[in-house]
Amino acid sequence: MDREEKVLQEYILYVQHKENFVNRTFATNKFYLIISLIVLALSAFLSIIPMVPIVMFTILFSMIGMVLCVLWIMNNNSYKKLLKVKFQSVIERLEDELPVKPYQMESTVLREENKKKKIFFADMQKVLSVMIFVTYMVIIVNEVIMAINLFD
Repeated sequence: MDREEKVLQEYILYVQHKENFVNRTFATNKFYLIISLIVLALSAFLSIIPMVPIVMFTILFSMIGMVLCVLWIMNNNSYKKLLKVKFQSVIERLEDELPVKPYQMESTVLREENKKKKIFFADMQKVLSVMIFVTYMVIIVNEVIMAINLFD
């Protein structure tokens, strides 16, 4: 096996690894979304019951949900950074040894699209996690107000 074949094999292997990584990213985001929505549903359901012990559980669930949202955002940022490294540091360098450079061409197009300020899927995931985070904050404020009213 000559050098070009070895580079091509490494390239194919690494591209497959990157695709698996992307699939894992989607699975992780799906996990965070489902868990966040379950905790949100529990918090919203409990928030309609005006009893002090229930108010405390609602606040607890909402705080857990807020932590989940922060972890979700941090996880998205980590995956985005790792994908960038995989593209720019590894795949594009391997492509320098190949006659055609599809990922470098793709990166060029993506950079041009970024200049147009289009919203990408990763941005929508962050917006969704922030919206859920804000919803948890609203539930907590509502519960604190309800608890104050119950003591009056």
